[in-house]
Amino acid sequence: MTADLHTLAASFGALSLNELDRRVAALGARTDRKYVVGPLVFERLVEELSDDHFALEVGGRRAFRYETVYFDTPALLTYHQHHQGRRKRFKCRTRLYADSAACAFEVKLRDGRDRTAKRKLPIDPARHGRLGEEVLAFLDAALREAYGASAPPGLAPTLLTSFTRLTLAHETAPERLTCDVALAFAAGDEGRYEIAPGMLLVETKTPNGNGTADRVLRRLGARPVGACSKYCLGVALARPDVRRNRFSRLLRRHFAAVTPPPATVAA
Repeated sequence: MTADLHTLAASFGALSLNELDRRVAALGARTDRKYVVGPLVFERLVEELSDDHFALEVGGRRAFRYETVYFDTPALLTYHQHHQGRRKRFKCRTRLYADSAACAFEVKLRDGRDRTAKRKLPIDPARHGRLGEEVLAFLDAALREAYGASAPPGLAPTLLTSFTRLTLAHETAPERLTCDVALAFAAGDEGRYEIAPGMLLVETKTPNGNGTADRVLRRLGARPVGACSKYCLGVALARPDVRRNRFSRLLRRHFAAVTPPPATVAA
């Protein structure tokens, strides 16, 4: 599917990173909707969107490799906040843009109206997967501004995700979507997990959750998968000791272990 993504990306006009950043800033707080779709639905989606959407292009490339390290407390505070459906919750991560060697620390903030805002701090790629004083101060300031609370103690790397992404943006409306293939998770010695072969995770980002791509996907029979977070999916796959009922159906249908964790030997 990764090779097909490059081919399908050629259906769109090109959009520069500066222009995408300008449109993202204009979008501001957003509503996210996630869909897991197969190749036939994705090909139809591309066909329907090619007239009024553009693809991010940097250095002649339109499909980009991402590697993300998520941080959480030993008690998995941010995972449980999401699983419990807390209206105000956050996640934090470092993200490496592998094809350009750029890197950033990011905080995703959910408000009480089902909207998401993101704060980003560029960092040196050598600091990918690490928390330092500057990063923690940035996180603390973002949480205090959004929720009036400080950063929780004990944050540490918890999950690694990787995928290849195509990013599309509407010609005129404040709408964009990301299309991720080869999505994989790893959590230390807890094994490695992947999305089912050929499947994609499509995420729309719009002011109200009902953008052009959402309407097309509904016509094609696709429905949002609800409380779906890459971080939560990865933790639920890798940690059999955590509650996962909100994600169980999605995990059974679309994800599997490719490198199981080592077997526990009884004493």
